[in-house]
Amino acid sequence: MFEVRGILSRNQKKIKRLFSDFLYKTMAGIISTGTQQLVVLPLLAKFFSAEMYGGILTIRGVYSAIYVGFGNSLANVRQITYTDYSKKGVVGDYNLLAWIFAGISAVFLAIICSFVGNVEIFEMILLIPAVFIATLNAYYLVHYNLVLDFKNLLFNSVISSGGAILGIFLVKYTMLWPLPLLLSGIFSLTNLFFTTPRIREPFHKTGLMFKTLSKYAILLAVTLVAQSLLYLDRLIVYPIIGGEAVATYSTAAFFGKSVAVIISPLSSVLLGYYCQDTFKMSLKYFWGGNVIVFVLSALFMIISIVMAPWLTGLLFPSLIDMANPYIFISNLAAILCFAGNVAQSAVLKFANIFWQIVIQVCYAAIYVILGVLVMPKYGLWGFCYVVLFANVVRLILLYTIGHYSIMLRGNIKS
Repeated sequence: MFEVRGILSRNQKKIKRLFSDFLYKTMAGIISTGTQQLVVLPLLAKFFSAEMYGGILTIRGVYSAIYVGFGNSLANVRQITYTDYSKKGVVGDYNLLAWIFAGISAVFLAIICSFVGNVEIFEMILLIPAVFIATLNAYYLVHYNLVLDFKNLLFNSVISSGGAILGIFLVKYTMLWPLPLLLSGIFSLTNLFFTTPRIREPFHKTGLMFKTLSKYAILLAVTLVAQSLLYLDRLIVYPIIGGEAVATYSTAAFFGKSVAVIISPLSSVLLGYYCQDTFKMSLKYFWGGNVIVFVLSALFMIISIVMAPWLTGLLFPSLIDMANPYIFISNLAAILCFAGNVAQSAVLKFANIFWQIVIQVCYAAIYVILGVLVMPKYGLWGFCYVVLFANVVRLILLYTIGHYSIMLRGNIKS
């Protein structure tokens, strides 16, 4: 306890800056998440049947897994290799990679949607450019992290949310549910064009291309698995126990996942600071941060016990009766997932990238194998306990690997 106090007193200015940046990014998360969770999804649930809504959630999960996998992975590699490029004074690679992999993400989505089915031709026509643009957005947003400019990130969130609101308004008249995704992406990319120089970087290779691609390939595989697992509740549940079960579980986890998304910017803010040349990590910083996050997680869990049933019932009146029994356990799993994501920022920067594969393989094995085995007999309850167990194991692995990786780094005090 005294060690944590000592860290806080010695680093007041840095903590104030960190808190300010976290506040801006949290506000951005509240706006974007609030728009989706409080406006877009409840209206989609109102416009479509429970079975159809479950199918829409499944496709949206695939969409999110793909664009975050391809776009955010490239953004994270850009942050990790930022000092390598700046020391050599070279610019390149990333714009070329961003546009190539945005195209690949569009092809991936088209292939997967053709297998999943239940996607109309006009919906596909909207989804393909939407995921292309979303992948570019996910990468170009890295600029705000690199220069620690979270005010403009907040503004971009407002612009993007405006597009989503316009899109859901049009869904009422067209019944084309991908419109909020497409318009949100167009609004965001237009704003990024005027606010970040990354879009105008040259489209050519540098001598660091191979090193960058090798890191990207590993992180892409890890992130695609992680994102698939994030939406695996839809991808596994949908074919085994149906679209109505997807709608039930997603509604039950609504509050916890919303809180986790709102406060998740802390992990990317921390990664931004970790990647600065002047930052030195220590075990005291690592565990001091984890203790604070654990206390926050417990606080949000207590709040969810009181607020989750009421708010979920208010926003999803047609689904609350089915979802209510699963609210506590699904929210607990979501909060533990958030705690793991914060610890993962340190592991991503200071541990060998190989450990990302180990963590995700263990997480995926528990999630997929146990999920498929228990659902036919125990249904949604069995799946809920599997998700909770998988997140507990992941959190323990992240804490253990983070601790020993930082301790063994010879150039970092422990």
